[in-house]
Amino acid sequence: MTTNLLEGITKQLTPEMIQHVSASVGETPAHTQKAVDGAIPTLLAGLMHLSSLENGPARLVNLINHRNYGRLLNNLSGLLDEGNTAQVLTASGRDILGTLFAGKLNAVSELIATASGVTSASASSLLSLTAPVVLGVLERVRAAQGLNAARFATLLVGQKDDVSRLVPAGLAGVLGLSSIADLGAGPAGTATEMTPDSARSATAGPVRGESALKRWRWPVLAVGALGLIYFLVGRDTGGTQSLVVEWVPAATPAVAEVTLPGGAALSLQEGSFNYNVAKFLADTTGATVPKTFVFDRLDFDPGTTRLTTESVQTVKDLSAILQAYPATDVRLDGYADGGGSVEESKKSSLDRAAAVQEALIRGGISATRMTAAGYGQEYPPASSGAEDGPAKNWSLELVVVKK
Repeated sequence: MTTNLLEGITKQLTPEMIQHVSASVGETPAHTQKAVDGAIPTLLAGLMHLSSLENGPARLVNLINHRNYGRLLNNLSGLLDEGNTAQVLTASGRDILGTLFAGKLNAVSELIATASGVTSASASSLLSLTAPVVLGVLERVRAAQGLNAARFATLLVGQKDDVSRLVPAGLAGVLGLSSIADLGAGPAGTATEMTPDSARSATAGPVRGESALKRWRWPVLAVGALGLIYFLVGRDTGGTQSLVVEWVPAATPAVAEVTLPGGAALSLQEGSFNYNVAKFLADTTGATVPKTFVFDRLDFDPGTTRLTTESVQTVKDLSAILQAYPATDVRLDGYADGGGSVEESKKSSLDRAAAVQEALIRGGISATRMTAAGYGQEYPPASSGAEDGPAKNWSLELVVVKK
């Protein structure tokens, strides 16, 4: 059976939802519908273009798996009615648009605005709201059909003829193509299958829990090596042998002296959260935003939004980094486990993000440079029965939205 992605996506955006969205952006329902009708094929064209780049199929799957977009479709109309959730949905959409169109986003928005009669600002907002819906449908289609990255990219590019008839005029030029017919014709690269967790690493910075894996990797290898030694020495050699092993502490990541603009210097472990943030902000070779980093060494006292002593130092170092790069704007995204009600987990995740935001403000960072969002259990990072308990079973991310 042929899969019609355009039809599947359009069904998610009902006339009632268009009516609601039109009021939020200050446009007529007719113009809003026309803009959304242009946004959907535009987003699909952007995804096809991404799939044609180097390692394109894998990058495509990475983007789709970045968040549990498919879950959004379960209560899409309800999400749009909730103020904070609608803002979170829009913020996720902006991240997607940044990946697909980067510095060309304004031009893409202008094309949709011209074709539909809405303002450029409204076109941008509608693109942001539509993008997570598009990825949610694609995520469900890929999961239902069990497609690997290469086959999924083929399915997507197979919709090219339908998409080419509906995209706004001029999109091919904005994407650097001579014609929409050229979509998907570039080097596809290596189609590496990604799991949802590994996908987050490539698209949104470190995977939740990555720092813990790094901390335990060398001790685990050391124990494994000792076990191998015992096995080899204990084999039948014709006599009794004993083995005395002196325990050698596992290697820890090297500490690097990071000098910031302005002369401030920080001692940071290589590969740590703050080290990666500082390295990214210092990169002048055109590294794109948004870029997501997962906090490590950041914990709260159980049942509170009070940072632990070690966590205070993490935020203090981050404050120094952000002070050294005053043009940088960030967003703090909080997550909570699946325990408790939806409202409770949203409040908990937002409170913790806000607590770090307040700590950064006390550290000298302007409130105008930061926003905080709470996702609650919409994208659960871990099981609520995690061994470390509620104090550990959460996640906080820093998203660099401007550098």
